[in-house]
Amino acid sequence: MTLISGGKDDIWRVLCIRLGESKIVDSDVITWKLIEIMDREGIKPGDLAELMDVHPRQVTRLRKVTMPGVDQEKLGKLLLSLNILKRPESPLITADTLIVFSLTPDELKRFEAAQRKKP
Repeated sequence: MTLISGGKDDIWRVLCIRLGESKIVDSDVITWKLIEIMDREGIKPGDLAELMDVHPRQVTRLRKVTMPGVDQEKLGKLLLSLNILKRPESPLITADTLIVFSLTPDELKRFEAAQRKKP
C-alpha cells in the first residue's frame, strides 16, 4: 500500500526506480481532492466526522490541500462515508476520484523518454 501510506517522495522514488532513474525530483504528482469533493457534494465536516465515528479534528486534518497519511482502514471509512453523504444523483466516489495522479508536461516528456529507452 505504498500509494496510500507512503509520502509523495516514496511514490516518486518508486516511479523513478521503475523508470531506471536514480534522481528524485520534487514533484506534486498526487492531487488530494477531499475538499473539492466535500464542497461539490455539500458534505459538512461535522457530518463526515460523525459518520466516520472520529473527532471533528481528524476530518480537519484530512481536509488538507496535500494528501495526509491515510491507512487502508481510514481510507475505506472515508470512502464509505462520502458515498453515504453524497448527493443521490452523483456518481460513486472511489479512491480514483479522491486521489488523482497527474504529471506536468515536463514530467510526462521525461516519463515518455524513459519508457522509450527500455528494451
